[in-house]
This record gives sequence, structure tokens and C-alpha cells, in this order.
Amino acid sequence: MPYSDPEKKRQYMAAYNKKWYQANKEPRNLVSKAVARKKDLRSKKRRWLMDNLGGKCALTGSDNGLDLDVFLKNPSDRQTWRAVGGKGHPKSVYDYSWSELRDHISKFVILNRDRVSDYYSNQGTADNGEGLRAEEEE
Repeated sequence: MPYSDPEKKRQYMAAYNKKWYQANKEPRNLVSKAVARKKDLRSKKRRWLMDNLGGKCALTGSDNGLDLDVFLKNPSDRQTWRAVGGKGHPKSVYDYSWSELRDHISKFVILNRDRVSDYYSNQGTADNGEGLRAEEEE
């Protein structure tokens, strides 16, 4: 396809686009599919972490899954998303890669959401749990 001639290129692209858009009339819902896959992946990681960390709150021993979440033992270990020209946003525990979760499982702890500040105050890290809760599943 010689693109040195702009008119030939224009004609070719007009024919190509007509054919492509006719074949792809139906919406593919790419965003909703990606969101659903990400939600499913986070759910799988949550289940895996709960199973591998014992499924009980480290403070109370509660095993009510609705009240429990996974946190980092040391909040300063929390990873961030890459930032363009500044500080990055903190990553959810469930957004860590599988290899990071497997390799650093000892850095995570299961806590009752209401007792996060108690855990960190007992650890000498007064953060009151702000920004430490893993993102809620959407």
C-alpha cells in the first residue's frame, strides 16, 4: 500500500473504515468486562489471603468474613501506584501481584475493620487505620 500518495491513502482508509465499522457494529462493552474481571480477581485474592492467613482476626479471633479485611502489618510497607511527577496513590492489598502476595504473605494480617486502630496502636504505629483498609469490592 503506497502511502506516498495522500489521495490513495484516503481512498484506502475510507474503504477500510467502512468495512471495519460494518463488521464491528455491536458494542463490545470492553470497560464493563474489564471492571468485572478486576472485581473477580480482587475477590480471588481476598479469598486466597483469608485462607492462607487463617481466616480469623489477629486481635479478636473473630471469623465473621463480613467484618474482616486484610491489612499490612507495617503501613510503611504499602506500595503505591506509579505517579507522574509526584507522590503515588496507595495500592489496595488486593491489587498486589500474585507473586508479591505469595512472597510477602508474612507482611499481611487479618483484622476486624473496627479494630484496625487498636492493632496499630499496639504495634507502636499510630495511624488509626487511615488509608490502610483494602479497597472495598465494587
